[in-house]
Amino acid sequence: MEARQWLRQNSFVFNFLSDITASARNEVGLLDSKEKREQRLAGFAQENKDLIFFYNQEPKTTLSPYYRATVIDLEDKRIKEVFEITQQLFLEMRDVLSSKNKNFVLVIIPTKELVYGRYMQSVGMEISTQLLDYLKKEEKLISEVNIFCKKNKINCVEPADDMAAALKDKKAIYPADIDGHPTAVGYKVIAESIFKYWQQKNNTTTEIMSGESQK
Repeated sequence: MEARQWLRQNSFVFNFLSDITASARNEVGLLDSKEKREQRLAGFAQENKDLIFFYNQEPKTTLSPYYRATVIDLEDKRIKEVFEITQQLFLEMRDVLSSKNKNFVLVIIPTKELVYGRYMQSVGMEISTQLLDYLKKEEKLISEVNIFCKKNKINCVEPADDMAAALKDKKAIYPADIDGHPTAVGYKVIAESIFKYWQQKNNTTTEIMSGESQK
């Protein structure tokens, strides 16, 4: 189980093969039911609290702060150097767009761990030490990005609070497994958060139109 979780987290080939063979494995009964998968995840999380956290209330998901921390820790010299390079790239993007009379808007897409962490804190839920340590690291990174944007007059949108609010409404904005990418519902929340920022920035009350209403 541990090896498979590591592969799923770190190997593109493993994920690809798992996805394309899922239907065939399901037909021959090799895939667990949703309930069994949740039980397995919950059991593994209980035995490996320093690696993952299984959030077993709706909407259920699996958090992996141990893995995510390796790419957001500014105390790590490698991550700090990458962050500095990224900042320079942002400045170049801003300048290129400015020369074309376009605005550069930076969107800070949070990790699933941060969104669930903020939600859990807002409702007074107990949080593991591992997840709390992780949250401090990502919050610091987000703070640094916001400081950078303010200093360099870059528009910056942070949809994390809107995503946490969506969890309060029991919206499944992330998959129940270890995958950290948002669902279609989650991406919609992000898009609406960006649009809300655009409305406030431009002092407009333009409403979001669905694809059908635009036809």
